[in-house]
Amino acid sequence: MAVVSARTFTIEETQRYAGALGDPARMAGNFAGVSGSNDSRNDIIIRGNSPEGLLWRLEGVDIPSPNHFAAQGTTGGPVSILNNNVLSNSDFFTGAWPAEYGDATSGVFDLKMRNGNNEKYEFTGQIGFNGFEAMAEGPIDKTTGASFLASYRYSDLVIFQLLGINLGPAGIPYYQDLSFKINIPTFKYGQFQVFGIGGISDISLLSKNEKPGNFSYGQNNRNVYFGSGMGAFGIIHIWPIGNSGYIKNIISGSVANDNTKVDSIASDNNTYNIYNENATFYKTMLHSMYNQKIDASNTFRAGIIFTRTDFSLGQHYFSSLLQSWFDLTNTKGTTYLGQAYAELKHNFTDKLSILGGGQYEYQFLNNTYSIEPRAGIKYQLNNVSSLSFGYGLHGQVQQMETYFTETNIPNTNNYILTNKNLGFTKSQHFVLGYDRSLGKDFRIKLETYYQNLFNVPITIAKSSYSALNYGDGFGVYLPDSLTNKGTARNYGIEMTLEKFFSNGYYFLITGSLFDSKYVASDGVERNTAFNSHFTTNFLAGYEFKVGKKGNNLININGKCTFAGGRYYSPIDLMTSEEYGEFVADQTKAYSQRYPDYFKLDLKVGFKMNQKRITQEWALDVQNVTNQKNILTEDYNPITKSVVYEYQLSIFPMILYRIQF
Repeated sequence: MAVVSARTFTIEETQRYAGALGDPARMAGNFAGVSGSNDSRNDIIIRGNSPEGLLWRLEGVDIPSPNHFAAQGTTGGPVSILNNNVLSNSDFFTGAWPAEYGDATSGVFDLKMRNGNNEKYEFTGQIGFNGFEAMAEGPIDKTTGASFLASYRYSDLVIFQLLGINLGPAGIPYYQDLSFKINIPTFKYGQFQVFGIGGISDISLLSKNEKPGNFSYGQNNRNVYFGSGMGAFGIIHIWPIGNSGYIKNIISGSVANDNTKVDSIASDNNTYNIYNENATFYKTMLHSMYNQKIDASNTFRAGIIFTRTDFSLGQHYFSSLLQSWFDLTNTKGTTYLGQAYAELKHNFTDKLSILGGGQYEYQFLNNTYSIEPRAGIKYQLNNVSSLSFGYGLHGQVQQMETYFTETNIPNTNNYILTNKNLGFTKSQHFVLGYDRSLGKDFRIKLETYYQNLFNVPITIAKSSYSALNYGDGFGVYLPDSLTNKGTARNYGIEMTLEKFFSNGYYFLITGSLFDSKYVASDGVERNTAFNSHFTTNFLAGYEFKVGKKGNNLININGKCTFAGGRYYSPIDLMTSEEYGEFVADQTKAYSQRYPDYFKLDLKVGFKMNQKRITQEWALDVQNVTNQKNILTEDYNPITKSVVYEYQLSIFPMILYRIQF
């Protein structure tokens, strides 16, 4: 159903690409239109949009951020919970996506898990960036083809830290995760599947452990204790209708939690608690879809999604000026989101096809709704090239914390909810694309786009604040008294030149030129936090056989990223001295720019294929040239000066995998 801005990728690519560290999100950062210039997180920033505008979907289920150390209001993290060893071919959308996807404004990552081997038992052991891993798969019933697949991982980064290898953060990250899928085909009752993923993580960023080259995440002179967890579970039933249709029903549940404690360190080295947060979300979802190929020219798809969210929000801070605690959020409750979609694809001729559809979303919390038309057309110019155009209006509800941010009534202990009636943020996408095959394994793709964003939450009082800048730091600022009157625009052009893997080698060259601007309540047009103007990637790899029988492989892969520096809000030095912490000058929001980003990664591996055992060794070195890319500007209250935190220095990671 997609004609533009869509990419299907294989898991072999995530295992082959240098710098990906087995992470699908980091791999997606290589695609045209995606910015991946932050070593500390795997946020997916598409065409200058906030990473908060991305929809994660797994097996038809909309899931929370599938990342360890995923902070409130973000969709990324330092380490992925997704395990590329259990994933199958998946889809990635960067604009004007089909009607079946809603509640997103920047992109969609639609992931699928593979079925386990239904003929024999297989086991995998692995150690690498994502931890110690043990995986098993095999048949449940060979007659029906039923199978299982399960994987468990536990953090091994503590070992690298003890060996003196700098991991970036000023603390040791602990995490573990589990993924599984059970597939049960039947002769009479269709196909049943059960799947699940989940992970927990925690880290202590202690001021005493800070060293040059460590990330303190903008928390100088602070002790930060952070933990997070997520899980998703689903039951799927696929019922065939004749030879050309099916009904797919999914019942699922998910949970997401994060908790943070921040202590300030005084001049006498005593610690004082100044911030606490705990947010928990439980979601129950029903997704029912009907797909029918009506005839050779027409395919129809429709469905409904109904989601119940139970939440508990607590966010409290201590005001040093007033010497008192205040609530940012403090509530529990339940709300619902309803979605319905339908789409039709029609082939007029062998060369011309169109699709049209739409989605309707209804937010029960405040009785707001969004009607979202989608359309596309594709014309095959000849046997090797095509021209396509896509349009989509996309809406997204606000994160729950925004609705329940509390406004204190002066001189009282009472609060009111000034954000509860916010509507959907809207993003209108126009995309024109050209695709041409250059021989059997070569392809060039060009796309140009324009996005018009409106109904963006901004403050009622004049300021530079816009919700479109969510995710530009390591915390999320949620002001009160917001209104849906903000606007923004993104436009650009993208190029992809690709040689698919064959004859022992591949390469991928992507480039994007773009501009991203927003207007807040002060009426000034500014750069967004994600407006880096350009990003380029060059990836290549070569694989050759060695050994007497030629059944062993040596592979060499490289990646080079060069991207524009992001805009940031400079420090207000006088106010920072008064408060003893970094305070940005909001009158000059996103007016200054970090230097351009450059990073070179190299991966060398050896794979030994034996009769019953396959072993693989790899060395993945990130930032081979030890480039000093700036992560963020910060304030040191002891020296009363501006300091910079830098991104990952040269970082070698060893991978070992055994399969039998």
